[in-house]
Amino acid sequence: MSEHNKGLWLLAAALASLAIAVVAAVIFSATGKTALESLLYGGGAFAASMLVCIGVIGVL
Repeated sequence: MSEHNKGLWLLAAALASLAIAVVAAVIFSATGKTALESLLYGGGAFAASMLVCIGVIGVL
């Protein structure tokens, strides 16, 4: 995989991770948690999904 393609894959991974984080935070806030707790939960979801995506990109 060329460096140019790797950058595009990282961008796609970041956008997918952002979407996952937003959905996780919205679902978590629907349970009655505070905005700060939802933000922290979404951040954790972003970090976890980005880590998985980077791992997959590294294998490719």
